[in-house]
Amino acid sequence: LIRCAILEYLQSAGYRHKAHQRLPTPLAKAVRLIDESLTSSLDLTVLAKAAGVTPQHLNRLFRQHLGTRPMRYLWQQRTREGARLLRQTGLSIGEAGYRCGFQSATHFSRLIKARYAVCPRTLRRQAWGGESLPVPSVQSVDP
Repeated sequence: LIRCAILEYLQSAGYRHKAHQRLPTPLAKAVRLIDESLTSSLDLTVLAKAAGVTPQHLNRLFRQHLGTRPMRYLWQQRTREGARLLRQTGLSIGEAGYRCGFQSATHFSRLIKARYAVCPRTLRRQAWGGESLPVPSVQSVDP
């Protein structure tokens, strides 16, 4: 868990491990497309076509250089961005997930909990110093 947190911090700070600095061109294209298109509907075929390789070759490149599969990388990036939105904005859990390409708040919450070992609400509370979100007051306006 600590290793994941450190790697995530380093990645968000723009640091790339030496093994990741010189990615093969097709892999770099696929990673760039994922990072720039989190909300788009992406699948292995689309990624492979954009990278100019077959789906099987793209899978091999991801495993060899990044230690994961393309679609898992996509969901990891979406989850990371969703966690950032939860920590830095007042968006609802569902809206944060939607803005990262998740179709349901349930799926988003499940992946957040799997990656960070806490539910989205707790993740936000921890980032905001243990305080719960302010609830906006609803005031009726008389005409």
